[in-house]
Formats: sequence, C-alpha cells, structure tokens
Amino acid sequence: MSEAPIDIMESSVIVSLRGIPAVDPLTKDAFAALPKKKISSLWTSADGRAGYALRVRLAPLSNCAIYLLCVGILGVADRRMRNVTMPKAFRALGEAIFAYQLDWRYPKPFGITMTGLDEEPARDVAVRRAYAHAFFSLIERTKSFFASSSAQPMASYMIALTRYILGKRDVAAFDAWLDAMITRLEKVAPDPAPEASSSLYDYPSREAWEAAVVQSHGRALPLEMLDLSAEGPAPVAWTDLVQATFEKFSPEVNPLLQPREVLVSAGIERPYGAG
Repeated sequence: MSEAPIDIMESSVIVSLRGIPAVDPLTKDAFAALPKKKISSLWTSADGRAGYALRVRLAPLSNCAIYLLCVGILGVADRRMRNVTMPKAFRALGEAIFAYQLDWRYPKPFGITMTGLDEEPARDVAVRRAYAHAFFSLIERTKSFFASSSAQPMASYMIALTRYILGKRDVAAFDAWLDAMITRLEKVAPDPAPEASSSLYDYPSREAWEAAVVQSHGRALPLEMLDLSAEGPAPVAWTDLVQATFEKFSPEVNPLLQPREVLVSAGIERPYGAG
C-alpha cells in the first residue's frame, strides 16, 4: 500500500523558514478591522511614486535574489494570515517561486486578472489571490523563458500587500528584516549584468537574448540566506542547499508545479526528487 500524500500545509518549506519576522496571526475580527482598500490600489501604489524608492533598492539585485526575498515575504504573509484564509496558497506559491530560480518551466501558469481581485466577495480571498497574481503576471509576460524585467514590481507589490496585512503597529519588524535582507543580498547576489537590455529586439538572435537574461537572472539562492540570525551560507554551498530544498517539492502535493511528465516532455530529464 502506498503512503498517503503529505499535505503541503504542513510539509512546505514556507512553514519551516528560519529567521523571518515572528508576527502574530490575525484573528478574523482584526482582519476585518484593517482599512478598507481595493486590493488593486496596492498594486498602483507599489508601481507608482510611492514604491519608487523600494524599486531603486531592489534594482541592483539579481532576479534570483528578488525571488528568494519574495519567498521570505510569503513566509511572513503565511504566518500573518494562517487563521484567516487558506495557508496552502501561500505555501504552494513560495515553492513555485523558489523552483522558478532553477528553471522557468517548473511553475504552472494561472490566469489571475487584476479586475478579478476586487470582484471577489471576500477580502481574504482577494488578498490570497493578489500574491499569486504578482507572480503569475510576471511569468506570463515571458511564456517561453525566464522573465527578464518584472521581478522588482512583483516584489514591490508583495511588500505592499504584506505591509497592509501587518498594519501600522506590526510592520516595524518586517521593515527592519526587509532592509537587512536587501543589504545582505546586495553583497552576495548583485545583478551580474545591470546594463543588459531586457528587450529581445535589442539582440541579434533569441540565443543572444536568452544568454543576457540568464546573466541578470543570476544564481539560485538557498532558503538559508533568509535567516538573518545566522551568517549566510558560503557560495560554495549554495548549489547543494538549493537542491536539497528543491528535492522536497512534489507536483502531486503542490498544484502550482508542473507535473513530472510535462517537464520530461519539455526536456528536463529528472524533475524534482526521486518520487
């Protein structure tokens, strides 16, 4: 008899993240008391003048550094919202973003429109979907390779969402962690090709464009880098740490990851672990 599948609600890497801010879960009453805002307005704010300073801070980072930062942000959102909405969504999304560091084909695209966020009858559903919208709108802009220029807006929006659910009283610890994480990532994962154009039309061939995009994408970073209570792992250990985390993922458990057979047909000989 085969073993029962492990529920991602308890097995996800997001659950066991170390070193991210310890925030108190919201009660449903406390969530209802948050300022009434259209979720789409947070995108507008993050993408406009209010988010400019943050995007300037993120600009020197490799895309992989920004994706890892978003995994940590989702860990905070999961801790904050776990009593209010389905935690599975945050945890599945964190794994999909982590996997995207390794290959653009791992996440399964989902269409989530901006207008749909404000049409949801429940605000907790809108918040949950908004985090996913930030990532899936990024990967859908470049359906046949890594996204090349949208990592900063994605992170800026996730940060705006997280600040919203934390509220003025509880946001200080998150902002301090965020500032320290960006400072750490500036040192270990700067953009290797900061002057490279993101437009395919600026290159003589698709192959030349892909080579430039991979440079800006950067090197996959391990979860251990998110733990500011410890010294970050040395670069020589990154590949093994990333692989050890990745091999815990399972498309049978996480609905946001492509099935094994889809990836094999796309040319990835050994996706995920041995499962």
